[in-house]
Amino acid sequence: SLGPFGLDVVGSRAYVACEGENGQSVLDIVELDTQQVVSSVALGEVVASLGDEPWGPDVLVFGSRVYVSNNQESGKVLIVDLSSTPPAVTGSINTGGRPQEMVLDEQSARIYVLDKRNPAGVTVIDGFSSSRLSSIEIAGRTDLPRALALIPQTAFGRKLLVMGYYQDVVFYDLDLGLVVGEIVVTDDINSIA
Repeated sequence: SLGPFGLDVVGSRAYVACEGENGQSVLDIVELDTQQVVSSVALGEVVASLGDEPWGPDVLVFGSRVYVSNNQESGKVLIVDLSSTPPAVTGSINTGGRPQEMVLDEQSARIYVLDKRNPAGVTVIDGFSSSRLSSIEIAGRTDLPRALALIPQTAFGRKLLVMGYYQDVVFYDLDLGLVVGEIVVTDDINSIA
């Protein structure tokens, strides 16, 4: 067992995805007040083979659904319906790549999925309908996308930041629908002026 790989907390519950025996994963729903697992949902194989990728799947809760990115070659985000008794996987969304990290834009109810092997780089999902809306073209701007962050509404608009493996960060303006900046970060403290 490789243990937990994804976590989200909403209200009084934590949603923890864990890889179990023989690569079979589960989503544990934990009541925070009692610190007890109140339900477990079988997810199947969602973690890439050992040695294949060091980055795991992600977990994101929106409304009565939990989204779990499937880091296998399937290119899918699993949908767990919390309103089912018991909660269960009820579908999936094809992203076309290898989905990993996810962030939610609460203003638009859109979920942005870092999709490593999708030529575009980021897949956009509608949180209300659980449908794939579009892709955001980041590939070619950054090599091997590895991390994703959302800057919510500010005086400068909403931005999606995508960090690449080779220390580059792309700034994508969600309101304008285009890349508005790129920087290279460094691990060399002496390079900062």
